[in-house]
Amino acid sequence: MAEEEPADHPSLPGRLTAKDAFAKAMEDYRAGRHGDAARLFEALVEAVPEHAAACENLGVARQALGDAAGAEEAYRKAAEIDPRNASPHFNLGTLLGALLRTEEAVECYRAAVERDPGHASALNNLGIALCDLGRYDEAQVAISRAIATKPDHPAAHMQLGVLRLLRGDFLAGWSSYEWRWRTRPFLGEARRYPQPMWDGGPLEGRRILLHSEQGIGDTIQFLRYAPLVAQRGGEVVLEVPPALLPLAESLAKGPGGVAELIARGAAPPPGIDCRAPLMSLGRLFRTTIDSVPAGVPYLLAPKNLPPPALPPAAGQRRIGLVWAGNPRHRTDARRSIPPGLFARLRAISGIRFVSLQRDRPRRRLPSPAPCRSTTQRPC
Repeated sequence: MAEEEPADHPSLPGRLTAKDAFAKAMEDYRAGRHGDAARLFEALVEAVPEHAAACENLGVARQALGDAAGAEEAYRKAAEIDPRNASPHFNLGTLLGALLRTEEAVECYRAAVERDPGHASALNNLGIALCDLGRYDEAQVAISRAIATKPDHPAAHMQLGVLRLLRGDFLAGWSSYEWRWRTRPFLGEARRYPQPMWDGGPLEGRRILLHSEQGIGDTIQFLRYAPLVAQRGGEVVLEVPPALLPLAESLAKGPGGVAELIARGAAPPPGIDCRAPLMSLGRLFRTTIDSVPAGVPYLLAPKNLPPPALPPAAGQRRIGLVWAGNPRHRTDARRSIPPGLFARLRAISGIRFVSLQRDRPRRRLPSPAPCRSTTQRPC
């Protein structure tokens, strides 16, 4: 953190000293009053132009407000004021990465690491950005350096798991991905379930809770494991998001299936002996690329629903399209496709495209939210 200027400045609200103004702005930011924090940081930067920490935190506040251009300007100015400091380069990298300016983000993270070789989060985010560019060898070097620098860095271990899965090293990938439960986004989730984790062994009649995690698409992918858990001799209680209850009902029919189906957020029924997150089942079943459960269909559409009203398609094949996920997801800009990109597909003959998009979000600018593993941070 840069030295605060102790003198009074008439341009600061209430004739605060620079030190007190900085403390108040930080208090506002931490309380979620990002607009108030930004205004006070702006006043402080105007009064003390060489205050690098105020300038950088102005960028953090502006980023929280969605002002990407203003945040970038503040980060770059902070880097000019204090050229040896790694922090503004790191924060600028999170901003540019979220804006899909991935090559520029890589350079920012490299600049941060040059100034602070032990900056594990910068190394990890560098690995994430390189993964996004498909430069897996370089990504593995960066993430391995992050873990060597800070062996208990949960986000780096989790990202190593993602990278290993991308490269087809499933067994090692599943193992590293379990570190997600030690990362901040998952800590609260883990505390919701007091039951012990299943070790993958015979269940011998015990009741096991399989609970969903992350998105609806992830849940659908891993529901294929529910019957396999029942085959281990367990009485399976399956928890899924409410929207998936009708689809998951087909798993609860017939022998050897799910014994009970509940909505996510509801209190688990009594008598649960152990539990397993759905996305941990790949590790528990030691799944490799050659042993992915592939019995299809493993889910069936509810028979009591009316058939969809499909457009006429005489002599054509209907193909369903989904182009956007949850618009509130922090990496939505990486996951969703502007629908206009599909326009060229209309030239393909013999095809009738049908929208399966549940929501039709308006076209939005990329969110300035931070990268996957490590957020921007105030000084």
